[in-house]
Amino acid sequence: MHYEDLHAHIEGTVSAKTLLYLFKKYSNPKAIFPDYVTEHYQETIRVFDCMLSNNASDSELEAYLTNRLVLNEPAKTLLEFLRRMPSRFLKYFIRSKEDLVYVVEGTLKQFGPEYERVEIIFVPKSIENEWLTDNEIVEIFSTIWQNHSRKDKFSFSLSLRRTKEDISIEYVSKVVEEYSKYADKGITKLDICDNEDAVSFMDLASQLDILSTAKQQLTLHLGETTPRDMDFILDNYPNVKQFNHGIQAAFDQEIIDKIKRNDVLLTLCPLSNIFTGVLSEIKVLEAIRIFKENGVRYVICSDDATIINGDVYAPYKYLQEKDPQLLQF
Repeated sequence: MHYEDLHAHIEGTVSAKTLLYLFKKYSNPKAIFPDYVTEHYQETIRVFDCMLSNNASDSELEAYLTNRLVLNEPAKTLLEFLRRMPSRFLKYFIRSKEDLVYVVEGTLKQFGPEYERVEIIFVPKSIENEWLTDNEIVEIFSTIWQNHSRKDKFSFSLSLRRTKEDISIEYVSKVVEEYSKYADKGITKLDICDNEDAVSFMDLASQLDILSTAKQQLTLHLGETTPRDMDFILDNYPNVKQFNHGIQAAFDQEIIDKIKRNDVLLTLCPLSNIFTGVLSEIKVLEAIRIFKENGVRYVICSDDATIINGDVYAPYKYLQEKDPQLLQF
């Protein structure tokens, strides 16, 4: 068994300890939060500030944040899962380059020396705010990689959400023109994530045609909730060699055959699929067994460890308990 995590989102992998630092640094925030700070986090911050004023210890504060973040059992709905996601909180509380460096480096520390390869996914637009620009964020990630003692193990993937702002032709063109220069400076991949059926095939093709000209490798979040886009990508974009998730492909032999033909790697996130309610535990294990039996290439990844057990090792521990053979790639 070897450890590889090529599918870990920065906002979903930041630890409670790292968040504690930012909460304490910017305690007593504005009474009225921006629209992008959810009610879940507004309440979290208010209670935290009350605990802080009552001289709660760091261990008590961290325990409280962990309780507010981590799901101990699968969410009843995807919305329940997403409300735990601290991405909007980070958008509000990362207020300097130093803050972002602290968050990224703290996140990387969670992956111990046994990890042979780690890829952290970040969405510039989800962090961009009145303190940091899109360009500054991308440059900071690259600088962190260039200065990191384990840069042979870590890299970053710049991800675009399937939203009008992120995948507009203007922004996609900017990504290629301005960020290709970071391909050999730590930002080795470009990715498209979020709702798989959010855009038409025509619009998706327009964006992919542009992104395919970048120096970075292109990946996509596909096949988590539906196999809708996988056939289209496999038939029209053989240069895409990595599907983040892709678990729904297990139940379609034709798609499995195309994945093998194109030599696509799947970054499977079994606990994420279970905790978001996308698939039952039985179906997740069945899917991975099908991939293994069919010789499909895959790695096991954490996705959003902050919410799922708060542990980047949790997916490995889970499969080690349920079926260790699935970890023998």
